[in-house]
Amino acid sequence: LGILSSPNTALESLIDNINSKIDGEVREKISLRKNDIYKESEKISSANKQTTQNKFNDNPMSSYRLFSELSEVLPEDVIIIDDSVSSRQALMATNNFKPKKLYGERGGAIGWGMGATMGVKLANPDKNVIGIIGDGSAMMTMQALWTAANSKIPVIYIICNNKSYRVLKTNMQIYKKEILKDNNPDSKYFAMDFNPSFNFAELANTFGLNGIKISDPNLIKKHVSESLNSDITTVLDVDIDGSV
Repeated sequence: LGILSSPNTALESLIDNINSKIDGEVREKISLRKNDIYKESEKISSANKQTTQNKFNDNPMSSYRLFSELSEVLPEDVIIIDDSVSSRQALMATNNFKPKKLYGERGGAIGWGMGATMGVKLANPDKNVIGIIGDGSAMMTMQALWTAANSKIPVIYIICNNKSYRVLKTNMQIYKKEILKDNNPDSKYFAMDFNPSFNFAELANTFGLNGIKISDPNLIKKHVSESLNSDITTVLDVDIDGSV
């Protein structure tokens, strides 16, 4: 069914139409499903908190520690662009984003976040806009830094630098276990590690931007706070654990 309409108008009309056709028995089933979803969400939330605690002092730094530190310093009006890929679970586990404060996608492409961060900033010039980008994603569209410098678009990029295409490794793990029935932990990953790894902070500095390399999680809040409301783009290149 194709509907030519504003999404808001169409959805409001569709919801009203569906609600008018729901009887008591169906409403009870909906209520039970919502209750089951709530219970499952509580279980996931509890598990995420435990994972964050377990990984808090990991060295190299875990993505859970990175985003836990970040959650304590983000202003309420910040807008997040999520192209973090394999770090997304940790991002969502440690932050509670309000509507219209988080932009992302469900998968299928990487690298879009570098440009999208600037686009959202241009649409919201009075807001702090932070792009959380995987290192593999950043390499796809690193020329965005030239655009940020040339057009003077002040955003913050936080690069989740795990020195690999970790999402490919995790997908390969699933394929090995579920399709190949292979549980060999010594299997090699071909062309998925970045060796040598990239220093995005130095690259940002070559464009005249503010590039900072971070390996100590205790420095995250300091550098994020200093980067907010800056008039030039800052690239925080954060080393995190890339193990699978």
